[in-house]
Amino acid sequence: MVWLKKEILFILSTILITLSSCGGQEKLQNQKEERKPTKEELISAFFEQIQSWNKNNISVIDSLGNEISRLDSSLSFLPLKNDYEPRSFVFTTNDKQNFLPFEESDYLIKSDFSQQSSYKVWRKQLNELQILDLSIEPHPTLNWLFVIRLRGQE
Repeated sequence: MVWLKKEILFILSTILITLSSCGGQEKLQNQKEERKPTKEELISAFFEQIQSWNKNNISVIDSLGNEISRLDSSLSFLPLKNDYEPRSFVFTTNDKQNFLPFEESDYLIKSDFSQQSSYKVWRKQLNELQILDLSIEPHPTLNWLFVIRLRGQE
């Protein structure tokens, strides 16, 4: 009878150890899968949200902009409600070259733009009534801006 109790205890202990070690491997796999998105991936997601700009996704656009500026300390992000460009999303930087990841994104690189002196402007038709205006421009106090505005049909 004593040997039966020892065997049952041994079997239960083995099962418990096996199950707890499987859970640890699963946690390690989940940690590996939870990688942080790159700046380029965040910029792509930002432009995807901008394409469907409406009052419901403004907070998502704001949070993506903040995350991009957290990953790249050379950029600052001003949400839709800001003092410099009301009703516009704005990235600021000291060096115009810091906007290259935006310019080289799939969303802008395939688009025509107009450029005059230090201004560069892309225009995207969102629907029959709205135009998305994206521009890189100098600013007297913020140095360089990348501004995303929603305009009515002109």
